[in-house]
Amino acid sequence: MIFNKLCIYLNKFNHFLSKHLESSMQFVIPFSWICLIGFPLYFLLYIKTENAWIDILGTLISLIVILSKNSIIIKSKYLPIFWFLFLIYFLPFNFTYNLFINYNQMPYALGEIIMLMTLSIIVANILLLSIILGIGIIIAILIYGNSLHVIINNLDLINTGPVYLLGLAFGIALTQKKEITEKLKLEGATTLVHRISHEINTPLAVLTLAGETLRMNMPSLLETYKIAKEKNLEIPKLQPHMLGLLNDVPNTISNECNAANAIISILLMNARDPQNFTQNYKETSMYKCIEQAISRYAYVRDFDQEKINWIETEDFNFYGIEILMVHVLLNLIKNANRAILETGKGTIKISNNSDGKYNYLYFEDTAIGIKKEISSHLFDSFYTTNPEGTGLGLFFCKKVIEGFNGKIWCESAYQEYTKFVIRLPLYQLGK
Repeated sequence: MIFNKLCIYLNKFNHFLSKHLESSMQFVIPFSWICLIGFPLYFLLYIKTENAWIDILGTLISLIVILSKNSIIIKSKYLPIFWFLFLIYFLPFNFTYNLFINYNQMPYALGEIIMLMTLSIIVANILLLSIILGIGIIIAILIYGNSLHVIINNLDLINTGPVYLLGLAFGIALTQKKEITEKLKLEGATTLVHRISHEINTPLAVLTLAGETLRMNMPSLLETYKIAKEKNLEIPKLQPHMLGLLNDVPNTISNECNAANAIISILLMNARDPQNFTQNYKETSMYKCIEQAISRYAYVRDFDQEKINWIETEDFNFYGIEILMVHVLLNLIKNANRAILETGKGTIKISNNSDGKYNYLYFEDTAIGIKKEISSHLFDSFYTTNPEGTGLGLFFCKKVIEGFNGKIWCESAYQEYTKFVIRLPLYQLGK
C-alpha cells in the first residue's frame, strides 16, 4: 500500500519535472557526456583520493542519465527525475562543495558565479531553480561539516555575496526575457488557432449540412433518373462511373468535414493541455493511417501521388489516436513534397519493420536533404526554414509520437536524402 502511494507521488513528481524541465532537455546529452568524461579525467589529473567519491558518483549519475535518454536498460519515462538529480549534483553541489574546500582560490569562486548563471539559464522555472539550488547547497554544507559562521568567514560572503547574487540575477533576467518571448509566440499561435477555429467552423457546418442534404436526396435523385430512363425521356446521360462518383460525394464531404473538425479540436486541446489526449487512446492500425494520409493529401495541388513508393510488408498496431497519427504523416508528406517541388527532383519512400521490441516506420525523401546545423533544431517549437511556415508542424509531430510512448528523429545527408524514423513500442492485440 505504502509502495503504491510512493509510486503515485513519484509519477506525479516526474510529470511535474517533465513539464518544467522540458526546455532544459536539449542540454542532457552534452552535459552528461562532458561529466561522464570529465569526472574520471579530473581524478586522473589531480589524484585527489580524499574526494574520489565525488568523481565516482558524478560518473555514475552521468551514465544513468545517458542510459535513460537512449532508453537503454533504464526507461526514458524517468529521465526527468534523473536529469533533476544530475543538475543538483553537477551544478550547485559539485561547484559549491569545491568552493568550500578551496575557498581561498579565485578560479573556484569564478566557477561558482558561472554555475549560478548557467543553472538559472537552464532551469527557467524559478520555483524549481530554487529547489535545485537549495538542495545542492544544503547537501554541500552538510558534507563539508563546518558551521555556517565558518563558511561565511572563509568565503567573506559579506563582501563577495552580492557578486554571487548578481550572477544569479543576471542568469534569471536572461531566462525571463527568453520565456517572455516564447510565451508571446505561444499566445500568438493559440490566438491564431482560435481565430481559425472561429472562421472555419461556420463553412464546415454549411458543408456538413450540404453533405447530409445530398445524402438524403440522393436516393430520390437516382430513382428519378431510373424512371426517366425507363420512359425514354430526354435527360443528360450519366455514365456508371459518374453514378459511383455521385454516391461517393456525400461521404467524402462528410468525412473531410469531420476530419477538419477533429483537427481543430485537437489543436485547441493542444493549446490547453496535451494530457487531454490520453483518455482517447485505443488500438490503431498504422497502415490504415498511412492510407488515409496518402488519399487525403492526393487532393492537394501540385502533388504527384506516383512519387510515393509505399513498400507494404506487415501492418502493425500502436496505442494512440488515429487522427493524430494521420496528421503526423500529413506533415511529413507535406514537408517532403515541398522539398521535391523546390528542387525539382526526388521521390518519397515509406516502409516499416520491427526488431522484436519496437516497430519502426521509415519516411524517406530523396529531394535535397537537410544541413546538420538545421537538423538539430527541426523539432524545436517555432523553428522553421519555410517563410510561410509556423514552426509548429514537426514540434506537434514530436509531441504526438512521444504521447504514444514513442520517439521520432531525423536522419539526413545534405544533397542526398531526408529520413524520418518513428519508433513505437510493440502493441499486442487485446493488451
